[in-house]
Amino acid sequence: MAWEPYDYTSRRHRASRKIFYRPLLDVDVSGESGIERVTALVDSGTELTIMSTQVAQLVGISPVGKPTIKVLSFGDSKPGFVAQVRIVVPEFPKEVLTTNVIFSDSVSDGVPYDILLGQEDFFARFLIRFEKHRNKFFLDLP
Repeated sequence: MAWEPYDYTSRRHRASRKIFYRPLLDVDVSGESGIERVTALVDSGTELTIMSTQVAQLVGISPVGKPTIKVLSFGDSKPGFVAQVRIVVPEFPKEVLTTNVIFSDSVSDGVPYDILLGQEDFFARFLIRFEKHRNKFFLDLP
């Protein structure tokens, strides 16, 4: 299969008004009772995939009875819980990534994405190439 190209997405920073470009990707997330297309940041600095609790609600995942975890981010700690989801990149419909993710509100505060795609699962499944100088990134299968 050939590398699938994606453009970095531009966003203006609220305080500095500077435009930043990020590797954002729309993915389909399915849970216990639903499926939703949401925006994810392809983040090589994140170990595990983290999703906002809003995504959990959209796909029918309740925190009741799930393992809990504290999510540390920028010196702050927020509660979270672990649950299994299925993630599909629309351009790779046969490649279903079934994985445990952390749901936490640490993702949803003022950022233009609902998911941080991490190394342990997403980066292990896909080949990823960043070309920041061209504001492009690429996905392929190993």
